[in-house]
Amino acid sequence: MEELLGEWKLVSFVNEADGTSIDVSDPDYYDPVNNSEVLITIKYKEDYVYEGITGRNVFGGNYTLNNSKTVIIFYCSSPENGHCVTTEVNETDFGNLFFDNLYLNYNHQTENIESSFELSGDIFKSYYSEHEYMKFERM
Repeated sequence: MEELLGEWKLVSFVNEADGTSIDVSDPDYYDPVNNSEVLITIKYKEDYVYEGITGRNVFGGNYTLNNSKTVIIFYCSSPENGHCVTTEVNETDFGNLFFDNLYLNYNHQTENIESSFELSGDIFKSYYSEHEYMKFERM
């Protein structure tokens, strides 16, 4: 658990099957208002609380790890349409891609997001399909 604690920034969406990725530096996904990269961060705290920003919106809640520490579970205290965030208003394309992929692992029975992950040093991979993941780097 200690390895996960701290702040992480999203750097890319990776497809291991075909070797492609969408990086935060891709101009097609820049913030159109600032014409710059979109900074998406998530901070995992010791008290099993997470907080995040997408540049335009904030999100957060509680999380836990399954017993084998291979799945992170985001609790949705009052999900609306399967969403744990407070708002996605005026979100950037990169931010929408983040939320869309995060919610691919929404479990309608538990009303939580359950994502498998790998943690290796300063790299955190949050899988949204068998061969696709969001790559985060420690800040």
